[in-house]
Amino acid sequence: MALIVGGSTNPFGIVEFDSWRKTSAMSATSSGDFLTNNLERCDSAGFDKIGTGMSESSGVFTFPSTGYWLLTFNASYYSNNQGDRQWGKSEIHTTVDDSTYVQASQGIENCSVNDDSCSCITQFLFDVTNVSTHKVKFRVRSEDTWYVSGSTSINDTHMDFAKLGAT
Repeated sequence: MALIVGGSTNPFGIVEFDSWRKTSAMSATSSGDFLTNNLERCDSAGFDKIGTGMSESSGVFTFPSTGYWLLTFNASYYSNNQGDRQWGKSEIHTTVDDSTYVQASQGIENCSVNDDSCSCITQFLFDVTNVSTHKVKFRVRSEDTWYVSGSTSINDTHMDFAKLGAT
């Protein structure tokens, strides 16, 4: 049986889904940098969030409802110095007290010496029991000369939020 959401049929049974992206490039350091600005909800042709959607302020994302949320973070890296072998990391940081963030998940990608770009994906299933205290933010890390890409027209470096069920 398909779930009806907002007047359309949702064959997946997902009651909330949203996608956000980085709109401009930024450098990434080995100590790590949180995505705090130049973020937007995906507005590519054919995309529409399911449900209320996430809210964001200075890179901190707030959930619209409690439940089990699958968080996916894809960081796309590039270098102006092809031939440098570098690593890139994508990290998901969560809080359950609206204050202390802990690294919940990370993906690591070793970027090839023959390529000037790579992507790094990580996921985390977050049990959001209180929308006032349970929040998430995203951090990137890389070696010396790598950058995190961004775009206003495609999901390059982006974050997806899918509510899979009630908590």
